[in-house]
Amino acid sequence: MRVTEIVIRLTCLISVLSFYPPNPCWAQADDEDRGEFELAQQLVDWKTAFVKGDANKIAAMYAADDDTLVILSNGKRISGINNIRQMYRAAFAEATFESIDVEELQIKRAGKMGCVTGRFKFNTVLKSDGSRWVLEIQSTMVFAKELHGWKIQLEHSSTIHGIPRLVASD
Repeated sequence: MRVTEIVIRLTCLISVLSFYPPNPCWAQADDEDRGEFELAQQLVDWKTAFVKGDANKIAAMYAADDDTLVILSNGKRISGINNIRQMYRAAFAEATFESIDVEELQIKRAGKMGCVTGRFKFNTVLKSDGSRWVLEIQSTMVFAKELHGWKIQLEHSSTIHGIPRLVASD
């Protein structure tokens, strides 16, 4: 991918998600910047698949290892790609995730490792009764650059001090 394509995709990505204001310094993107852009794109893809309820696409974003780990904001630990896939399938069978707002996003990269952290607000509707809920958590995803792109090795979510984890919504 050429640098101009990276700049165009990055500017659109950033503007759409309102993570940062458009920044022309990306025109001189180096390897570190491109890596951060790729991680930001992974987050966009994850968010899109999440709202679509596509458990297989989300699972494909994780390392296909038995020791890949997700720690949920309720403290539950899910390890192994098959269990992670099943966790997402169960969540999507139970609720529709209408939107995900992301705030305080930080993306860091060092070599073949990367980290994405931020606050996530999931606007959901339970399929069983149509009730609306908001789940608000902070999450960190640790990525490793593999042969076919960045893969999540570890995801850890927790509550946010002073903010209820789950509340009913109108």
